[in-house]
Amino acid sequence: MLFSNLSSISRSLPHCEWIRNLAMDPRRFQRNAAAISSSRPVRVFSCSTIVLLAAILSTCSGIAFGQKKQKLEKNFRDWLERDVAYIITKDERDAFLKLTNDEAREKFIETFWEIRNPSPGSPTNTYKDEIYQRMAFANARFGIGSGAEGWRTDRGRTYITLGPPQQKQVYRNSANLYPMEIWFYSGANPALPPFFYVMFYQREGSGDYRFYSPYTDGPDKLATGVEAINSRSAALRMIRESAGPEVARISLSLLPDEPVDETTGIVSLESDILLMTSSAGEPIAKRLLPDWSLRATISTSLPSRLAIPAD
Repeated sequence: MLFSNLSSISRSLPHCEWIRNLAMDPRRFQRNAAAISSSRPVRVFSCSTIVLLAAILSTCSGIAFGQKKQKLEKNFRDWLERDVAYIITKDERDAFLKLTNDEAREKFIETFWEIRNPSPGSPTNTYKDEIYQRMAFANARFGIGSGAEGWRTDRGRTYITLGPPQQKQVYRNSANLYPMEIWFYSGANPALPPFFYVMFYQREGSGDYRFYSPYTDGPDKLATGVEAINSRSAALRMIRESAGPEVARISLSLLPDEPVDETTGIVSLESDILLMTSSAGEPIAKRLLPDWSLRATISTSLPSRLAIPAD
């Protein structure tokens, strides 16, 4: 039942054809596979004037004066902390939190999606639809056995942010190796290298699949044999024998064009920089935005009384 549900989900997503081909020919898994008042004093106030002023201040205080973050209703909190958690920029998040009424928030959300719409003005926003499809897929596919919703997992985060990989290789029962997955991306985003891998593995062979870092983890964390403990050379040999030379190389660098030393197993920080960039979302999100100012875009699209205040 579970697999039939996943199969139906994958068929409904336009970019998820790859999930039906998990048993990929290893020969296709190559490293060269080819992307936001008047200044006059008022001396006397009537009761009606005071009531009117109080109403205006109550409505506009956050917009005109305040920088205080408002408590969000669940639908807005879910949108900010779940739906767009990986694709919203810091400036956008800060601007959204400065709004103090639901009308402004609704307009902000509408504008947020519209400036990312590949066909501006079209009633159909393929980018928005794609993000929600990715989230649905991540929840269905990556939450199983993780103890968390799929979108919160490392694989879910990557899938939502970068989309499905061009190639994917899965190692579940390789001798002397913990379960792992390797995703290959090409031209995913202008903020990222043109070609790179993302590796996930089950630490100690259990729990959810987590990001693998060549520098922080190292090949010895992928191998199960006692002889591989604190020995990268032994771990590399075991990886090479069980999964092949290409996987051994990827365990040292997620960048296909970075030179590696398979004799010593010494690695650079380049892969970790890639991981921080690809998982943080901020650089990627900014490169997806048009070249105009977010503040100008949103401010001009909102009614004047709801415009975002200047910092």
